[in-house]
Amino acid sequence: LNSVGKDCGGAFLSGDGLTLLYRSQAGPNQRGWADIYQSRRRTRNSPWEPPVNLGPPVNSVGTYGTNPCLSPDGLTLLFASDRPGGAGGKDLWRARRKSPDAPFENPENLGRGVNTELIEIAPRFTADQRTILFSRGDGKTWTKGYVAVEDASGQWTARPIELPVKGDVHNPVLSPDGRTLYFSSGLSGGQGDIDFWQIRRVPKAGPATPARR
Repeated sequence: LNSVGKDCGGAFLSGDGLTLLYRSQAGPNQRGWADIYQSRRRTRNSPWEPPVNLGPPVNSVGTYGTNPCLSPDGLTLLFASDRPGGAGGKDLWRARRKSPDAPFENPENLGRGVNTELIEIAPRFTADQRTILFSRGDGKTWTKGYVAVEDASGQWTARPIELPVKGDVHNPVLSPDGRTLYFSSGLSGGQGDIDFWQIRRVPKAGPATPARR
């Protein structure tokens, strides 16, 4: 899975622990500057099988794909990419498939509102499969976390809601029960440059206060 001297990252582990998705600049059959790969294992105690390039149409020549994640049912792939057809920078894209063993169909851009001329990265589904969390930033000085919801007609939130954190928010993830938000941030009071933080849901009468993990 790992390659000497090359970038591997943006990993996602499926809920059953049997499928690993990640970004690599040195995997087999590479097409872009960075491609998305998948590795599987039979059980949680089994070794990982050799990685497989997801290939076209997910990966495309000369582009950068990163931060893959699967919906809880395993049928929808979200990822960030600078592939043509986006709003600019890196956008969030979605590719669907008919079964967990079927190939992914052509990716579709999540559209204006979710995507902007800035950089949208690190998407993550929540348990309902219609809500996503992601990060948006200028790539230099700031990064914020957002929530977007897909309605019954397949349209995404025109204006995603910014997460209530007074500071940078990287890689936001919501716990399966929806009660705890996890993210990385350089908020004051941490131990270093970027720390792990969490916000727990509290009664409406009280504010949500980040707690360092």
